Amino acid sequence: METPLFIALLILIAWSIWGYFSSRVEQTEYTVKNKADGYEVREYAEHIVAQTTVTGSYNEALQAGFRIVARYIFGGNTKKENISMTAPVMANMGEEF
Repeated sequence: METPLFIALLILIAWSIWGYFSSRVEQTEYTVKNKADGYEVREYAEHIVAQTTVTGSYNEALQAGFRIVARYIFGGNTKKENISMTAPVMANMGEEF
């Protein structure tokens, strides 16, 4: 399979999977403060953020980071309580949030 066709197929599959799951994932409540060309400014209510820092290639780090955060929100925290998994989920390369 040629590279451009393969990449297009992967993008289509990822987009379909994202659409399926994003419609079923709890989202943090927010208020839209301003809308402009292609983006909006949101204000989120107070909420818990679980984050970690990992190293490695992008894919390795993304998988390792997701596993760490998932363990934490599903009870692997000091209070042994489950925390709701909500969207958005963010990944960042080389910078602090």
